[in-house]
Amino acid sequence: MRSKNSGHRNSNKDNFFKTYRRIIIVLLELILLCLIFNFAPNYIKDTNELKVYINSNDTAFKYMPFIENSTLYISVDDINNFLGVRTYVENINNEDNIISVSENKVILMKENSNEIEINNLSLKIDDKIKEKEGVYYIPISDIDEAYNIEIEEYIDTNIINIDSLNTEKKVAYLNKKDKLKYKDTSFSKTIEKLKKGEEVTIISKDDKWTKVQSRDGHVGYIKTKNLFNEKVVRENLNIANEIKPEENDDISELSNNDISSGIDEITSSYESRKEFILRILDTALSKRLKGVKVNFDNINNTENYYRFLAELRPYLNDYGISLIVVKKDNLDENTLKEVTNSVE
Repeated sequence: MRSKNSGHRNSNKDNFFKTYRRIIIVLLELILLCLIFNFAPNYIKDTNELKVYINSNDTAFKYMPFIENSTLYISVDDINNFLGVRTYVENINNEDNIISVSENKVILMKENSNEIEINNLSLKIDDKIKEKEGVYYIPISDIDEAYNIEIEEYIDTNIINIDSLNTEKKVAYLNKKDKLKYKDTSFSKTIEKLKKGEEVTIISKDDKWTKVQSRDGHVGYIKTKNLFNEKVVRENLNIANEIKPEENDDISELSNNDISSGIDEITSSYESRKEFILRILDTALSKRLKGVKVNFDNINNTENYYRFLAELRPYLNDYGISLIVVKKDNLDENTLKEVTNSVE
């Protein structure tokens, strides 16, 4: 017969092993969680959703772009954020119209119409502005030349890259086959296998990893040591900085003495701004000016004044004429620098 002490000892032994096993299980679970937290960000879920890059960079769009009838649409807010233009909605003849201004183009897109206007030249495009839940979207692939961009669609990978032709572009080649990684670590998921000699677009780099875009449009990381023959295939282009008059060039100054009404009235609408701008341009061309200096006082509506300057600059710059503005106390100098060639 087994003694009671022997049974008690066996019971204690069983409890010890159960406790030990629980500790081991908890430790394994903690290790597993650590592995998940450390390595999960290096992996991506396979998805067929549209991916849009700008200058090969990941872009956090406020409103997701979409394709309709083979046309790419991007919201007004996102065009402002990522393409370096000023775009705003203004009511013209009881309709909301979109005005988009770059360094050398003023683009007017009319609501419910295929007709657009670029620097006072009318033309038709295939598609119209779209409005969804109070957000306006522009058919950007119809007017890519006006924005000086190139849109490349990678159909097999459902990727689109919008390339600004004003910005620098670098490429390099692989000296051996390599794996394009989702993150800059060897543990990351492989997005694509790249071949020896393949050309990639460089986005950023350090000593170990280089962020690139492949020929198929995928963006990821490859080892820097596997790249060679890096070169610049497109230089930065800044039109505003290139158009600057010399010290002895003819420059004409515009002030309140040159207008019959207040500057606020003249800049109050797109139509009146455009009429004034065309008069300024005509005078500048007649006098063969190299620069126009704007020096108005009594500016109350600063937003309309900024729009006037932003819309005037492309017309002048198109003929190599610089726009100079004299800063007033109620005007923001950084904004003035964005919409003119120089500020005094």
